Amino acid sequence: MLNEQEELLKRGKKRAMHLLEKKDYSRKELNDKLVKGEYPEEIIAEIFTYLDSFHYLDDLRVAGNFIRNRKEQKSKRELEYLLKQKGISEEDILVAMKENYVTESGESQEELAIRRCLLKYHVTEEMLQTCSYEEKQKLAAKLYRKGFSGDKIRNILQM
Repeated sequence: MLNEQEELLKRGKKRAMHLLEKKDYSRKELNDKLVKGEYPEEIIAEIFTYLDSFHYLDDLRVAGNFIRNRKEQKSKRELEYLLKQKGISEEDILVAMKENYVTESGESQEELAIRRCLLKYHVTEEMLQTCSYEEKQKLAAKLYRKGFSGDKIRNILQM
């Protein structure tokens, strides 16, 4: 019986390390994967202790990488929502946002993301100058549904 538990723990550690080789997982994501693999809770707790001893699990690092890789396509609200779904704590999300959601130019990261979304909708700066108020309202509604703030949208669309 004890040998079986040791074998399960060894296999669980290997599985967790294999998963972490491919990409960073949050604690919740890795826990979900191990539960799906039918590992008992006490074995999962021991696996997490092992991974923590080597600093392989770091939700703040996961959040920072996630924000850096997606900040040009997603709004701040959408990023926060996705990170919460990954099981990242509010505190880690706030710290990661503060560290990673900045830009070198004078524009905020959210304004750059809005401009990128407008390009995705095939709307250029020249088109913004000539489009009607109703068209701008439609664009603003699209952007607002994506989670961008109303002030930044109105600023970009010059409404």
